[in-house]
Order: sequence, then C-alpha cells, then structure tokens
Amino acid sequence: MKQPLIIATLFALMSMTSQAQWLKDVEQDHAVGYGYAVGIPYNISGSSFASQELAYHGRYYLPVSEDFSWGIGTPVSVGTPGPAGLSLSYALALEFDAGMGATMESKKSFGVFGSVGFGSFDMLYLTDDGISIRLDRSTYYGPYLGTGVRLYYRGQPVGLSLNTWRNMNTVLGKVQVISLRLLYGL
Repeated sequence: MKQPLIIATLFALMSMTSQAQWLKDVEQDHAVGYGYAVGIPYNISGSSFASQELAYHGRYYLPVSEDFSWGIGTPVSVGTPGPAGLSLSYALALEFDAGMGATMESKKSFGVFGSVGFGSFDMLYLTDDGISIRLDRSTYYGPYLGTGVRLYYRGQPVGLSLNTWRNMNTVLGKVQVISLRLLYGL
C-alpha cells in the first residue's frame, strides 16, 4: 500500500524539479476597471438582477511565443446590485492570449483573449425581518467563460471583456450571469 504512494511522491518531486526552469519564465499582468453585470433567470418565476461593479483581473502566464501565451486568470469584482446589497464575483480560469498584451515583448497594437474556468457570482443583501437585521446570500456558481479584446487608448492598454457564469445552484434555479467590463492595464 505504501509503495504506490512513495512512487507517486518521487514522480511528483522529479516533475517539480524539471518544471522549475519554465517557472522562471512566468510573467504577470494586472488590470482594474468598471463593469456591469446582469442575471437572467431561465424560468418565469425567477427575478433578474443587475449590478455595477469595480473589477480587478490578475493574470499569471507562460509565454509560448512573442504574441501568444497561456496561463491562469483570477477575475474578481465587487458591485452594488441595489440600495442594501453587495455583489461579489470571482473565478479561477485557464486563459489564452494572442496579440497585444499576450506577453511583455508583444509589439502588436491589438489583442484578443479567452478564458474558461469555474467561478461564482454572489449577491449579498441586508434583510430586516422585524426581529433582527441579517445578511442573506444568493450564490450563483458554475462554469465561467470569458472573452475580450485589448488595444491601446492614448498609450494606455485597455481591454473590453465579456464574461458569463452559468448557475449550477439548483436551489436558486437556472440563471445566466453576464458581465461586461472595461479594464485598464496597470
């Protein structure tokens, strides 16, 4: 029983040491911006919602060539869906980038990107039921998809991103959350 565990551990250690060289080539990119999200229910009894949000997108990537890279992205946003509410969205996604912004060495003036992963769009509301004030949470989690374009605007890298979460939370019913974000590269 212990022998397979020891072999797997040795294999993992050898893999990690062989990968140490390409880990030195990992680059990072960060962007902040503004977004607008809409939740669309699939059934008639569901209620739609909207949220204005402040967004951050961190990206750690490995350049494949001067104008192409793949990596991990962490889009996060905080927003206000109403007078007594807060929205929070986050995801962990595998990203592919081409053209401008794909790598630090890219000289292109236009770029595209796509991402696929798993994420959540949470709605938090303060509820006063007459006895006490409590925080209610609706969690829309599921597969995350994102796509977008990058270009330079007055010398500053700017991205327009379209993101979506497909709800898998059966308690809340089927909901598609769509977010459009304008991001400024740091």
